[in-house]
Amino acid sequence: MKASAIPFIVIVVAYFALELFVASSTRHRMEPEYIFANHVKASRAVDRCGPLKPVDADKFDANYRYSRRRAVAARTESEPNESEASIEAIVHAQEEAGRREVDALVDELGCDDTELFMHRKRYEILARRNLPTERTNLSR
Repeated sequence: MKASAIPFIVIVVAYFALELFVASSTRHRMEPEYIFANHVKASRAVDRCGPLKPVDADKFDANYRYSRRRAVAARTESEPNESEASIEAIVHAQEEAGRREVDALVDELGCDDTELFMHRKRYEILARRNLPTERTNLSR
């Protein structure tokens, strides 16, 4: 093997290791419950502090409802022995926890906090998304 091939091999191996690390550390961001938690926090931040700029609240609300249905469906799939009422209670508790978290941030740091800015910005982004609005599209 030529000496010039060794740095190339090291770079390729390092690149693939980095790709695996990034993929494994960001996978949770695609989980329905994580996405729903972002909707909850963004919604509460805008409720408490107002939007950064005018957005389509109806579209955000439709996306919120869709992400909630996806979170319920994911929970149902991962816990098939739980009753529908139990799963609804769990998701509702997660909703309340997200709201309380944002309320605590607002009460402690005020609406000018960086994290609250990010939640309010996320509201704008989530309001622009084109998520399906019918129950039949949950398989996506």
